Amino acid sequence: MNGTVEAKYLAECERKSVMSQFLFVFGFFYPSRRLIATSGIFLLITGRIVIIHMEVKLLTTPCSIADMENFAALAALTCHANAENEYVPHDVLGRIIKAGHESILEHITLTYSVKGLSRACLQELARHRHISLSVESTRHTLRKQLENEQWVESLSVKLLPCQRHLLYYLADLAKISDYSNDELKYYLPEFWPTNLILTSNIRELRHILKLRTNPAALNEFRVLAYSLFEAVPESFRYLLEDCVYREAEHD
Repeated sequence: MNGTVEAKYLAECERKSVMSQFLFVFGFFYPSRRLIATSGIFLLITGRIVIIHMEVKLLTTPCSIADMENFAALAALTCHANAENEYVPHDVLGRIIKAGHESILEHITLTYSVKGLSRACLQELARHRHISLSVESTRHTLRKQLENEQWVESLSVKLLPCQRHLLYYLADLAKISDYSNDELKYYLPEFWPTNLILTSNIRELRHILKLRTNPAALNEFRVLAYSLFEAVPESFRYLLEDCVYREAEHD
């Protein structure tokens, strides 16, 4: 949301009821302007959130990927009793991808570190069945984060004003209450950031890229999907590149 739109909407909130302000704080922002109710929670939808702070790093080394590329090519040749023949993995897997025999690609897995992903995006990521996720636990970290003023301030500068007020409320709640982390987590908003380790085989990663680089996907998930692709060394991107939505190709 740009400053002009945000300032205009904040001014509108000042003229509305306390409930309208409450809705604004707990809302999501998209181009259309309408009020909806989901699971008893009202969301005021207006404008667009574009503030995304995410760090994606590929942990799997190029040497490891090259070994797995070779294993996958050998697996493909084994299916046709050609394992004794000389082969170039890139060529073999290129043919496999064109033929649509993607089960072979499950022999190649990539592991990423993802930092700063929102709970909203995490929920969508977790719907993909054939991935492995290890996620920072709110049960063990939430109060430690909220009671760390430096951590709170470093997060606050990345947020919209309405989100910042909610962050400070949660930090105060952690200080004055005896709630456990398991109780505090029920107050967490969807923008709350988390860190995780993600492992996916190439077949599932291709599926994710097909769905989540598309303009219809959640904007934050699009950022994540493109980042997962761009973190892969160029010599191995042929395994994925045909699944990535290219704006120029759809103009």
